[in-house]
Amino acid sequence: MVARSEKVAGTMEKLLGGEVYHYHTKLMMKEAHTGGSFVWHQDYGYWYKNGCLYPLMLSAMIAIDRATKENGCLQVLRQSHKIGRINHGSSGEQLC
Repeated sequence: MVARSEKVAGTMEKLLGGEVYHYHTKLMMKEAHTGGSFVWHQDYGYWYKNGCLYPLMLSAMIAIDRATKENGCLQVLRQSHKIGRINHGSSGEQLC
């Protein structure tokens, strides 16, 4: 499992300063230039709603195919981790 590899888990331990555990895995399959987009969000907002009250977690993304702005890659807002938790709204049972 990639999440347990030294490259992933070892790097996370160095960044967080201690032992880590695997919380969640998700595979997103989306054809380039098609399908839905994902709105800007902060992962900690989801973690908080699931009972993780402190942001002592990291997200990792491993692209299987080439990811570019043109085909819809992940984009990150520089230093957004410094603004604190952003609450998510909800639509039914779905957080958004």
